[in-house]
Amino acid sequence: MKFAAYQGEYRQESNLDVSLRTFGDLYDFWFAQYKNTVRGSSYYVIKKGLDKNVYPYLKNKQLKSITLIDCQNLINKLLKTNPGNYVVLSTYTKKILQYAVTLKLIPENPMNNVIKPRKKETYSSNNYYSKEELKTFLAYSKKEKFHVYVLFRL
Repeated sequence: MKFAAYQGEYRQESNLDVSLRTFGDLYDFWFAQYKNTVRGSSYYVIKKGLDKNVYPYLKNKQLKSITLIDCQNLINKLLKTNPGNYVVLSTYTKKILQYAVTLKLIPENPMNNVIKPRKKETYSSNNYYSKEELKTFLAYSKKEKFHVYVLFRL
């Protein structure tokens, strides 16, 4: 056993290894630490977002069985269901898995090699009055609501 330890092949399991086997276990442990580093409002917002979008997807997965493909599928799902916050959610998921690497629960972070897709840009149509519509609006406001007319004439 000493020879195996000397060669780096033997790894004794600590109590931490036993209690943190799934992503859900690590998630709870990480949030207990995270809570002490940020304000309550920040903690609540991040926890709520991850509870709703990430936790249900990964909670029962064994840490050692989470692959790059699982993480890529999660990112793609987040982009579809939560396009406004998918970058923040993926960043915090990466931090949680990096914590597992720090604790030596997994050899590497599978989120490191995920390809983050670009968000599709949405173009809004111009919400402007045409020349005729503007003339009609100004004529009406001049007769009925002069204070509005003054605001738009300036």
